[in-house]
Order: sequence, then structure tokens, then C-alpha cells
Amino acid sequence: MIHGLYYKAVIEATIKLPKIKNEDQYTDHVADIINYFDSLRRDAEISKVPMKITFTRRKLITDRLKELKQDDAIRQIKNMILVKFTQWANKPSMRMYLKPETLFRPSHFAKYLDEVNEITPEGWTKLKTKTAKVGQNEMSWT
Repeated sequence: MIHGLYYKAVIEATIKLPKIKNEDQYTDHVADIINYFDSLRRDAEISKVPMKITFTRRKLITDRLKELKQDDAIRQIKNMILVKFTQWANKPSMRMYLKPETLFRPSHFAKYLDEVNEITPEGWTKLKTKTAKVGQNEMSWT
């Protein structure tokens, strides 16, 4: 999990960015989510450039984590990211929206999370076995 360590170091080394109130407890979670997001972007060949942890991205993710206040918040967020990647990675018009600024925007987040919560066990089985053709590669979501 080298990317996770890299992103944690980037967050800790970013002195110029303003502090987010009570952010320290979320730093590892933000790095974990960005790492997961970035790995899906790379697998889908959306970008080969590592995703930067900006103040806006940190704030959006931290705010959503604070809203959820649940033990399984990270799992829910990762599932939401996976669902959106599955839906949008194969659609050129939607690929540009596969970024934290879109998925973690307050006006979108609850709706995207509801989509995940409405997926039945059979739907998860289909989702896990579904592949999306991206460019010349096939990407497995299992």
C-alpha cells in the first residue's frame, strides 16, 4: 500500500494548506479514500497522474465523513465510488465527473450513497462480476 503511505506523507507535508478543524482524526481516512479513488482511476486509464490531495478534496471528504459518523463509513464511501466508476467509466461523457469534487459534493453525495444502499445482494453479485471495457483493457470490479 505504497500509495497510501505516499498520500499520508503528502497530507502531513502540506504545510501551506489551511488546517481543517478537527481534521487530524480523518487524515488517514482521507488518504485511504484518495488512494482507492486513484487506483480505480489508474485501472480505468482515466489518468496516469497521481491524484493530488488539495484543500478542497480534503475538506469535502472530511465533511462527508463527519456527516456519516458510522463505523462503516469508509466501506460505504468506497462502495459508492465503485458504483459510480462502474456506471461512468465506460461512458466518455461521464468519465470527466469521476473525481472527488463531483462525488463528494454535498448536493450529490446523499443521492449517490442512497443508490448504493438500494442495491440488493443480487445486484452486488452482478456488480462484482461486471467488467467495463475501457480503452483496450478490460477492468474487473471484483
